[in-house]
Amino acid sequence: MGQAIQLAKKTESIQKGQTNFDINDFDLNDSDREDFDNYVDILFVLDQSGSMSTYIKQAKQTICKIVEKFKNKEYDLKFSLCTYIDHTPQSEMLTDFTDLCSGYQIVQKLHTVIATGGGDIPEAVMDGLRDGITKTSWRKTVIGKEEKSQRFLFHICDAPPHGEEYGFLSSDKQWSINGCPCGTKREDIKNLLQLHDIQYFLIKPNHAISKMEQLFKECFGDYFKDTINLSENFQQKDNKTQMWEGVLSNIEKNVS
Repeated sequence: MGQAIQLAKKTESIQKGQTNFDINDFDLNDSDREDFDNYVDILFVLDQSGSMSTYIKQAKQTICKIVEKFKNKEYDLKFSLCTYIDHTPQSEMLTDFTDLCSGYQIVQKLHTVIATGGGDIPEAVMDGLRDGITKTSWRKTVIGKEEKSQRFLFHICDAPPHGEEYGFLSSDKQWSINGCPCGTKREDIKNLLQLHDIQYFLIKPNHAISKMEQLFKECFGDYFKDTINLSENFQQKDNKTQMWEGVLSNIEKNVS
């Protein structure tokens, strides 16, 4: 009987996105080396709807590992985070944003992120991407001439935007026909990536976003840098699933 109660509690915890996550498991000191001139700005756009409860712990670990991995490299590294769920009445929360800050600060913010809500399958993907890009205070540095920071966007999600072209119907028929109720289209996101010179990476945990991946690739062109498939990056170690190795290798490959 005791085991049954424990299992029930564990299941409830997973459904609420309340996974074990300890900031002390990671070495995050000195991640923001402001004495370096090589600016790197990384924006994480994270779906925090209820369906992400399966992946939310791995998403948090990924962000922590990125901070930990690069803290001793010669970069002045800053992070921003935009999480999203959906429009009302599907969710009371649309987006939540944290501007560029240190690795330690962004990981502290992750403690407040719980996968919950969302209603139908499609989510406010366009709002999360738009708000993350437009609200981030992308940095510029002056070394002889004005130069932009190196800029990366890592999009972690398991559901597509509204619009039947992405493969799923919304509960609101007009959302299925017209797309996201905010009116933002993928072409608008492409223009923002181009305007701010941002490299986009998709972290893909399942096949539900395969149509979105295809349409984003076609639209974003060279700004769509890569897809990181979680199924290909899973490693079993001490009974814990880790998926951040592929993310790290991609950053190292693309940061000059």
